[in-house]
Formats: sequence, C-alpha cells, structure tokens
Amino acid sequence: MRGTLRHKFTTIYVALALCILTVGAVSTGAMYWVGKNVDGMIEEDYKNIQAADEMLELIDRQDSAALTYMSFDRVGGIEVFTEGMQNYLKWQYQLEAGAQSAEMKREVEKLTARYDHYCKAFSLLQEQPDQQQMYSYYQQSLAPDLEEIKAGLRRARQTASTQMLSRKNAATRQAVGLSAGILGFSALLTALGLWLSLRGTRRYLAPLGQLCQGLRDVSAGGELREVSLAAPGEIGQLEREFNKMIGQLRAFDEQGVNELLAEKKKTDAILQNMEDAFFLLDGRLLIQTMNPAACRLFSTAESVASGRHILEVLDSEQVVSMAESVLGGEQRSECQLQLPGDERVFNAVCTRMPHVSADSPWCLSLLLQNITVVKKTEKIRGDFIATVSHELKTPLTSMLMGASMLQNGDMGPLGQQQAEVVSALREDIDRMGRLIEDLLELSKVQSGNVSYRMAATDIRQIARQTTAQFADLARYSQVSLAVDMPALPPVYCDGEKLGWVFSNILGNALKYTRPGDDIRLSAADTGGGWVEVSVADTGMGVPPEYLHKIFESDFTYQENDLETRGSGIGLFLSQKIVRAHGGDIWVRPGATGGSIFSFTVPIYDKTTRPEEDSDL
Repeated sequence: MRGTLRHKFTTIYVALALCILTVGAVSTGAMYWVGKNVDGMIEEDYKNIQAADEMLELIDRQDSAALTYMSFDRVGGIEVFTEGMQNYLKWQYQLEAGAQSAEMKREVEKLTARYDHYCKAFSLLQEQPDQQQMYSYYQQSLAPDLEEIKAGLRRARQTASTQMLSRKNAATRQAVGLSAGILGFSALLTALGLWLSLRGTRRYLAPLGQLCQGLRDVSAGGELREVSLAAPGEIGQLEREFNKMIGQLRAFDEQGVNELLAEKKKTDAILQNMEDAFFLLDGRLLIQTMNPAACRLFSTAESVASGRHILEVLDSEQVVSMAESVLGGEQRSECQLQLPGDERVFNAVCTRMPHVSADSPWCLSLLLQNITVVKKTEKIRGDFIATVSHELKTPLTSMLMGASMLQNGDMGPLGQQQAEVVSALREDIDRMGRLIEDLLELSKVQSGNVSYRMAATDIRQIARQTTAQFADLARYSQVSLAVDMPALPPVYCDGEKLGWVFSNILGNALKYTRPGDDIRLSAADTGGGWVEVSVADTGMGVPPEYLHKIFESDFTYQENDLETRGSGIGLFLSQKIVRAHGGDIWVRPGATGGSIFSFTVPIYDKTTRPEEDSDL
C-alpha cells in the first residue's frame, strides 16, 4: 500500500538492491570479458608453443629416418620419414594459423621454405648411387637444413613464449585498471545508496520525532496537547492513536474512577475469554479468583472455589512447591505437569505480583497453558528422526563397504582421478554416518531413553584411544596432536559416552586448525572431587559473539570461506552427556589464539559410588 512505512522502506531497500546488483553485474561482466580475452590469447600462444615442440620432435624423428635409410633400412626409413612429414605439416599449419605478429609470420615463412628444401633434399638423397655419396650429400644438404629448421623452431617457440608473457602482463594491467574502475564505480554507487537511505530515513521518520516529544511531555506531566503531522500510512495511524490517547487521558482526568472501572472491565473481559486456565492466589495460596477456562478444566464454579486452598482444586504438590519458591523470593517459576487421570500436558507459570493487603503483601498469578499438541508434535518429530535414521543406516553401511572396497583396491586398481572421487565419496558417507549417529543420539536424549553405564574408569585410557583414532588424520593435516595427562585418580563415568565427547571435541579441533597448528589434550585434578579435561588448539578459534551459543543444538557459523558442515548438534550432545555425569562444559579463547574446550568429570569415590557398573 502506497504511503505506508513498509512501502517507503521497501523503496529504499529496492534502490540499495539495484545499486548492489548494478555493481555485481558490472564487475561480473568486466571480469568475464578480461578472463575470456586472456584465455583466448594465452590459449593461442600455448598452441603455437605446443606446435613448435611437436615439430622439433618430428624433425628429429625424420632425421633419424634419413640416417636409417642410408644405413640399413631404406623402405622403413622412407615410411618413417613420410609419416613424420605428414605430421609435421599438420603442426606447421597450426603454427601458420596461430601466427599473429609480423615477427612470428616471418619466422614461419622461413621455416616453411627451409622445410620444403629439406624434403626435396631427402628426395635427392635417394638418387645417390652409393652409401658413401649419400653420407656426403647428407652432410652437405640435409644436415644444414636440419640445423636451420631446429634453430627456426626454437626461435618461433621463444617468440610465442615472449608474446604469451607480454599478453599476460598486458591483461594484468588491464585487469588492474578495470578493478580500479569497478572500485570507483562501487564507491560512487555506495555513496549514492547511503545518501538515498539517509535522506529517505530522515524524511520518513521525522514525524516520529514530534510524536516522541509529545510522549515526553505527557510522561513529564506537561500539557496534554494533540499533534498534527499530516502524514499518511502507519505514522498517520500513530498520530490518530496518540491523539486518541490524549483524549482518553483528558477523559480520565475528568472521569477518574469511571475510567478505572472501564479498564477493570477490559481486564475482566480478557480473563473471561482466555483459553488458558488462570488463578489469582494470595500469600497463603488461597484462591482469590479464577477464569471460566479454569472453572471448566476443574469442573467447579468460581464462587465455590474462591477462598479455598489451591490443593483443593488443583491436586499437584509440584504447583505448590513452585508457588512457595516464588513466595520465597523468585520472581517467576515454570514447570510442566500432568493432572491425575488426564493425558493432557500443561505448562504452569507462576508469577509474583504486589498485593495491597495487610496480611498478604504479595499475590501470585498461576497460568496453566495446554501444550499437549506441542508435546505430541515433538514426540512425532523425535520418532520420525529416529525411524528415518535407522532406515538410512543399512544402505549407508552398504555404501561404506563398497566405497572401502574400491578405495582398498579390492575391485581392481584405480586411477588417480578415480581414487580422488572414491576418497571424496568415502568422506561424504562417513560424514552422513556421523550425522545419523548424532540424530539417533539426539533422539534418545530428547526422549529421555539414554542409558549410562557408570563405572570407575581411567580417563587417560579414553584419551589415548581417542587420539589414536585421530592420529592419521592429524598427520595428514600436518597438525601436532599431543596428550599431556599425569597420573590421575579414576573417574566415575560411562567410558563409551565420554569417549564420544572426546571424539567430538577433537574432531572439531582438527576441522578448524591449519597445517602447522597444535592440539593439546590435558587433564588435571581440581582438588574438589573433579577432573578437568581440556582440549586446546591454536586454530581459528571461536568468535567471542558465539561463545555463549556454541552449545546450542542448531548452532553453525562461517569463518571466511570455511563453513561448518556437521550436523550442528555434536557440542549440544556433548553438553548433555557431560551434564548427565554431573559435570559442566565450556569454551574460552586461548591465550595465543585458538580455543580451549574444557569439561569436568567426577572422581570415583568407593564410599559413595557403587563398585560395579550401574545404569543412570
């Protein structure tokens, strides 16, 4: 709709987008033109160089054929010489077609004339009566022609190389000039876009300044004055609403209590029409009021429930505990509950509010939101993810076996390009397998079906096994992988789950390090019944703005041209596993760059822990 803020700002955005598209189109066209010209020129010169190289090889082969003819095999010598001449003439045609400069054309003309004389000399060689005269004629006619031809070919090759280098330098200068022009054009369009956006913003938002001033006057208790903006769209609507508010404030000043009663009626109307159950409790948890949704939910009337304890209507000790915690000092408490004999799930929210009363300075609002559909949807999603992941594991296993057999040469040797394709295929299958394992683990965690086999475990053994898995990858990536762990007391953990945490953190460290970087895995007894494990690297590190988000399940980020390609849930699951052990996990920047991921694991204590494995 014309005149609205959306339309006005959309106009600004479209103008900016057109500027960006113009810069992109001009840049792309210029770079394409330069690239096309450079490729064409270099390709032509390269063909000339290739033709000269091939002709050198062929003239040597024809010379060998002439010697063979004179020595022992006249028929074979003629055949080889004739075949070489045919191939030579093909490349000579290529060289003639690619000769662009006057110097190159003169050189090619000389070569053509000299080669014709060389071929005629070979024909005359065949007419010599004996071998002695053949050798003499060869030294007088063919050998000089051969040297002249080879020298001319070398000069032609040198000329083509010089031309290619000259054209490359010219193209470079041209590209630099185009880049400078594009940069200037981009700066001009950027300035134009900035000017348009600033001008449009000031113009479109200027009326809002008048509205803000009017609001400040009202807030400061000044005169209640209406504003006149004569603006269309949303700002005009704001003007009307503001003036309406001024009128209501004037009416409030005039009517006083009547206005308060009107507002109370609005509040009552909201409560009456809410779909969620609502209770207002005093400090003793006695019901002050409840809305019709709550009456329907618990099959009672407000007049009957008023003044009764919340437990008499809502039989849930969980709600009472939550309300008492709010009365104890918390501003808000929230939990999920299921009423006895009811399959529905509710999200209970208890909030403390001031209450003007001598015997109860506080009151509580209790809101029960029906989230049954949301929970069922989450369960369906989790079941779907688990089912799809299980169904994908079998074909992925077959694909992995096939790729491994190809990579190991079980199906026959592979060429270099084939080996590279199979290697890339194997990496993608491995990545998909890890994604499926992560999804299955996430499904278990979200459904609460994770079983932990807890036992006294040597954490150094877990570290050694994990680093051994990554040793080849680290060596291939030219990254130093070191373990620095002194003798430590056994920890109380699920070794398999904790090994998964080690693998995930080490895998991420290797992913974001470069050749020459270091990864150091260490552990220490904190002295409080915990072992702290740290994985420090000198790689790219985690940007400060992502430090508090990195353990979220859907977290990904891009650094330069490197974008995370994992499932985005590895660190989220690591956090879940560590916290299930009672520990914590965090990340901080390294002192000299990179990142340090740390987590804590409880030390095994036979006085408080079972000696054998146990399920959590």
